[in-house]
Amino acid sequence: MEVVKRKRKISESFVNWSLRVLVLIFVFYIAFMLVNQYIQINNKKRNLENLNSQLELQEKKNEELKKIAQASDEENEESFIRMARELNLSKPDERIFVNISGN
Repeated sequence: MEVVKRKRKISESFVNWSLRVLVLIFVFYIAFMLVNQYIQINNKKRNLENLNSQLELQEKKNEELKKIAQASDEENEESFIRMARELNLSKPDERIFVNISGN
């Protein structure tokens, strides 16, 4: 009879020990998942900020294009010439003089 009682005590202690280990593993898993979610949220926030800044830039470009589209032909020609000058473009028979003296 004593042998049976000892086996039962060993199995109960094993169950208690294994239960504690399982609870500890579960706690570490939950902590890992929370940290992982926190990192993912911060990455998504940074991505959202970048997209918002790109959106603002694109909206400014759209407004400029709308102004050009709504302007008269003369104003359109002036803005096209200005944009061409920014890109270092010229008309086919046009001569461009560059002041190299720096004044």
